[in-house]
Amino acid sequence: MSVLRIGLLGFGRIAQLVHLNNLAGFPGAEFVRIAKSDPTRREEARRLAPKAAIFDDYHHLLKMKEMEAIIICLPHALQAQSAIAAFEAGKHVYLKKLIANGTADALLVLRAWEKPEQLG
Repeated sequence: MSVLRIGLLGFGRIAQLVHLNNLAGFPGAEFVRIAKSDPTRREEARRLAPKAAIFDDYHHLLKMKEMEAIIICLPHALQAQSAIAAFEAGKHVYLKKLIANGTADALLVLRAWEKPEQLG
């Protein structure tokens, strides 16, 4: 059985209580990377997801080829730019919040998603 390797951008309350817990018991998924800028939250991530590599900048996390999918749990203002960066890195993306703060940014996210070279 193949395993989907997932990265988590952000490690706030919802990421901890919902995403980490939901996927912890799912045999087809594994958290391999977590990115969080706040040092206290990074320590919490180390404690709660000891097998995951922890980064202070999500751009470093997106460079990892072995990671196939990203769950974005960042503040609204960072949604569009992080989703675009993840699509450009060839990752599958799950946005837990709004796609973007406005229509213009949402269209940029959709364009990044639609690029043929990212589809496969």
